[in-house]
Amino acid sequence: RLIRCRWHFFHGRLVKPAVKTETSAPRLGHSVTNRQVDRTCIIESIFSNAIVLTMTRWFWCVMCVILHLRNVHSKVGLCEVEGGQSNIILDIEESRGNAIDQKTVPEELPVSGDPYNETMLELIFPGRTIPLFKLNGKNLQLLEPLDRDDENLSHVVFQLSCTVKLTNKKRMIPVIVRVSDINDNAPKFINTPYETTVPELTPVGSTIFKNVDAIDADAGVNGIVEYSIAPGDGSRIGSNEGVGRNRITTVDGYGYFSINLPHQGQVTVNRTLDYERTQRYLVTILASVSFDLMLIK
Repeated sequence: RLIRCRWHFFHGRLVKPAVKTETSAPRLGHSVTNRQVDRTCIIESIFSNAIVLTMTRWFWCVMCVILHLRNVHSKVGLCEVEGGQSNIILDIEESRGNAIDQKTVPEELPVSGDPYNETMLELIFPGRTIPLFKLNGKNLQLLEPLDRDDENLSHVVFQLSCTVKLTNKKRMIPVIVRVSDINDNAPKFINTPYETTVPELTPVGSTIFKNVDAIDADAGVNGIVEYSIAPGDGSRIGSNEGVGRNRITTVDGYGYFSINLPHQGQVTVNRTLDYERTQRYLVTILASVSFDLMLIK
C-alpha cells in the first residue's frame, strides 16, 4: 500500500486507495485497518512533497552558485589591460602653442580596477628627471607642451605601475603615447634668392629652373609642399634701368612662366619672350601646405 501511494504521487496526483471492509493481515501481533492505511498514504504524500520542495530549493541554490562562479571567472582581474593586451597604446595631438589641455585617445587608461578604491596607479619615466604626464584617476594630464617638430617627438614611452591594494600585488605595464602632428609650421624657402638667365628664343613649355625648394617642419601630409606662381605685389615693376642698349625693363612674370608640377617646383616658359620689350621678369613663387603660405620673389 505504501509503494502504491508513492507511485501515484510521483505521477502527479495521489489516489486514495479503495476502502475495503476486511482488515489486513496482522503484522507482529497488530492488526492494520483500512483507516490506518489511508493515514499512512497521506503521511507519505506529505513527506514526499517536503522532499521535492527541498530538492527544488537546493537545485536553484546550486544554479545560483554556478552562475556566480561563472561571472567571477569571466570578470577581468585587477590591474589587467582590457582586451588582454600586454601594453597600452594611446594617441595625443602635439600642443598648439603652449597648450597642455589636449586629451588622449582613448581618454582613460584601459586598466581594470577602481584607482580610488581597488588599485594604486603610478607613472614611471625612465631617463627623465621631470615627468611629462601626471595621473588624474585613469586620465593622463600633460605637464608641459608637446612639440613634435622641434624635438622630433613622434611618441613617448613610459611605464605604468599598478598595485592591487588588497593583496599588494604590483604589475608594470608599458605605455606608448603616439604624438600626432598638427599643421603649425609654414614652409620655408632655402638657397634663396633664385636667379637664372633665359634665352629669348626658349620654346614655350621648356623648363628653365629646377632648384625651387622649400621645407616644412611638419610631419606626414602636413609637410608636403606645393608650389605655384602668383601675381606680384607691383614693386619694382615697370622700372627702367640704364639707357639705350643698356636699358632694363622689368615686368611681372605672372603669365609668362608657370609651375606645371606643383610638388616639384620646376619653372617653365608659358609665353613667348621678347627681349626688345622686356629684359627682366620678377616671378612670385608661392609655397603652400594646406593653409600655410610662404611667398618668395
